[in-house]
Amino acid sequence: MSLGARREELPRCPAPGSWGVLLGNLGAWGKTALAVLVLSGLLCLAVESIGKESIFLPPLKPEQLERYRPPSPGEPLVFAVPNYVSLTPWNSGSWQDLGDLRVWSLKIRAPGALSLSFGFGKFRLPPGGSLLVLSPERGILLGPFTDKDNSYHGQLWTPVLPGSSADLELRIPRDVTNHVELELTSLNQGFRPLPQEVKTLSGEPLLSGVTAVAGDCNVDVVCPEAEFWEQETRSVGLLTVRGRAICSGTLLNNTSQDLTPYFLTANHCGIAPENAQSVVVYWNYQKSRCRGVQDGSLSQSTQGSFFRAGWSAQEGSDFTLLELASRPQPSFFPHWAGWDRRSLLPRGAVAIHHPQGAEKSISFDEDQLSLASASDGLGVGDPKIYLKVGAWDLGTTEPGSSGCGLWNMEHKLVGQLWGGTASCGFPQGSDYFGRFWASWEGGGTTSTRLREHLDPLGTDQETMEGRDWCVPPQVEFTVSPNPAALGEEVVFASHVTSGVPPYRYSWDLNGDGFQDCDSPDCVFSYSYPFEGNIRLLVDDSQPCPAVVTGGMTVVDPEQGIRLVSPAEGDIVPSGSRFLVRWFAPRSALNFKLLYSTDKGRRWRLLTDRATGSQYEWEVPIPAQNRKGSVFKIIGYDSQGNKVGSDRSEGFFTIGVTQLITLKGGEILRSGEPYPISWVTYQTIRPVESVKILFSSNNKLTWKRLAKVTGNPGSVIVSIPPVNKTKPNCWLKVVLLDSKGIPVGADSTEEPFTVLP
Repeated sequence: MSLGARREELPRCPAPGSWGVLLGNLGAWGKTALAVLVLSGLLCLAVESIGKESIFLPPLKPEQLERYRPPSPGEPLVFAVPNYVSLTPWNSGSWQDLGDLRVWSLKIRAPGALSLSFGFGKFRLPPGGSLLVLSPERGILLGPFTDKDNSYHGQLWTPVLPGSSADLELRIPRDVTNHVELELTSLNQGFRPLPQEVKTLSGEPLLSGVTAVAGDCNVDVVCPEAEFWEQETRSVGLLTVRGRAICSGTLLNNTSQDLTPYFLTANHCGIAPENAQSVVVYWNYQKSRCRGVQDGSLSQSTQGSFFRAGWSAQEGSDFTLLELASRPQPSFFPHWAGWDRRSLLPRGAVAIHHPQGAEKSISFDEDQLSLASASDGLGVGDPKIYLKVGAWDLGTTEPGSSGCGLWNMEHKLVGQLWGGTASCGFPQGSDYFGRFWASWEGGGTTSTRLREHLDPLGTDQETMEGRDWCVPPQVEFTVSPNPAALGEEVVFASHVTSGVPPYRYSWDLNGDGFQDCDSPDCVFSYSYPFEGNIRLLVDDSQPCPAVVTGGMTVVDPEQGIRLVSPAEGDIVPSGSRFLVRWFAPRSALNFKLLYSTDKGRRWRLLTDRATGSQYEWEVPIPAQNRKGSVFKIIGYDSQGNKVGSDRSEGFFTIGVTQLITLKGGEILRSGEPYPISWVTYQTIRPVESVKILFSSNNKLTWKRLAKVTGNPGSVIVSIPPVNKTKPNCWLKVVLLDSKGIPVGADSTEEPFTVLP
């Protein structure tokens, strides 16, 4: 990070599910990177084509990338450009049946991209489900991601995948298909090289051929100079945020020594409560030989985090404390670093970091550190709460090093990197670190200081030893039944191996963060509907804890019968096979199923001979979207007597076509190009052309923006000029047959605004 870096809001584009041009709300990348984003305009790139099976991203243009000039030493390193989308198994890709499984697949192609990464704004899989991400050109596999990857924050951000193509594959048991929550909201195209070695499907290492060059004065952590810093080295990770920016950070111990994965980095890296879920931390990314070739591996990672505390450079010491969503695996040999919160000035210091996002390096200063002063011109709120490294005696820092830890000679962490002028080309440059001493009390609240998080026992310890990794017990659990009905007894059974008995158990069965059961097996009845994650923590006698999570669904039968799906807000694709599901008492043996496409005014019989708890519905193909659709179920006993009934509480949509950009609420500027994309399901007649219509007066009149031959799935239109701000604008896509008769249409759900 360079001198004078500032904390800003993160760069934002229109809400996930739409694309647009960033209009000045730029991100927390520090001074130079801020200028980079201003120059680039950070276009939220259009998806060039969306079909049923494939997504194509247009190549990044050279003139776009020329404007991403390299950041100054210590700044977050931006390496990818985001594409904001709204892609789900219900509006894209293709399904096929495979025995008792349903398999959804989606192909993504981005010619010229150096890497891809994926942000799922919604991620929740039921038991038995799995998601794979495969690079077909390189044979690289990410995953499988399962219900054990369900997190309280409800998102999943994948590690970086080398190459320009990816295949997504979701496998789900047929009877829980409708309990999948999966929405891909961010597709990130890599434009800056990153060094990475990954494993192919055959298990062999594969060098991507993509390298990021760190200065030759950096010292690899496998060199002899780092011999006595091996433990601290294992606490340092490379982090990416939103799949497009890089910093360094450190895993910290706390006074309870319970291996809570607290991770310290810099506040200017731009991590906030709303995007902490996107953090991916890579462990042991380092060379195999001192000053050898770049052969580090990015194969060890943890996904997701929670923002716990932060204090900006304008107000304080520029720190952010995260709690990672899961602990690093024992096979990564992680170390939880110790710390020193005293106000002493170190008699020398060590920094461990990832310069240029490359393999891990170590830097040494043998001199007494000093405090920064006003004459240093940092542009921070209080320079006295920053430690100054006058010049490194060995090594340096570079872009990508931001947030890295600073250790004193007693191997205790005393700060994290804010920035400076040090580099291989300027060895006399200084670096500045926010003081751990200042961050301890921070801004005086739990969300702006370290104290409550790193001293949960209230011991008032001034120093803390580090703690090495341990081998936790292997924990699995089963849930039966799942989904369950309201009031039904649910059995939770654990299976624990390895570790050192005896074990302690702590179940959180309703997602409130509190213990509901402390035995190996539990029986629990829900008195209210629930759809979320359950959590089991098992601690052995070392102590070494293990945590596993899984999905759980509980529905309320309501009057004896409960319709589970379709539910309010669902989009049921026309011509598809949709699994209708319900709960009912044992006395209900036969069921009549009806549906309405006009808000319940007229009903159509689907079947009067359904049994069990589900029925596969061959969805009709209407002439247009039916947004007022309703479903009804009536149950009968063995004598033909009515047991009860239920209907969907709100309306679902039988969708012929779905507009997946411009959902409403966006702010656009007239005259600018804007990508419009839609998905088509099945239509009553073939689509021969598509019209795009625009209204600036709350749908009183419509103007044609474009008409395209065929059904390409996307088109770039120019927003019509307006002479004043128009807050009630709408857009509509209309599918036409060979005679110009509409066979499907969809519009924005809410109005958007157009600026002159």
